[in-house]
Amino acid sequence: MGGPLFEQHVIISSLGEEEMERQMFTTDGASRQARLLTREDAAQLRALQETDLRFIRIGYDRVGSWLAIDLGNGELFFCDDEYRPSDVIRTPIETVMNWAPTKERLLLLTQRLNLGELSEQELPRKRNTPTFEEMIEWILYVKVGLVTREDVSDWAGRVLQ
Repeated sequence: MGGPLFEQHVIISSLGEEEMERQMFTTDGASRQARLLTREDAAQLRALQETDLRFIRIGYDRVGSWLAIDLGNGELFFCDDEYRPSDVIRTPIETVMNWAPTKERLLLLTQRLNLGELSEQELPRKRNTPTFEEMIEWILYVKVGLVTREDVSDWAGRVLQ
């Protein structure tokens, strides 16, 4: 994408017209519920923000912590008003926002899954239909050892569903 990992207009425009519940997981394995803000509320909060412009508030939890994203690295975290983190979220931003990941992100997420840093249910729900070239790339990933044959089989199975 160039520059920051995620663009603020992409984040804000991906939010809905109504607040939405999302379940996510912290890096220590705890399950956390959050409500995603509406597009309008997130945009208003962003307009009022004077400092720490690399962070965007996209939701909140039951105890009043903000759910924010670091535009520089795509990390999701719960924090206070000054963006001091209380919990880092391991669930990928694509899962929380219900996006289809790019092929580069899907490769990274597959590797994280293999390392035990993600669970199967944390992978993004949406999928991009791969091109013929992307399918060849995934087979080449096996050849160079980036992913296993099982990864490619699982990926193909999810795409076909």
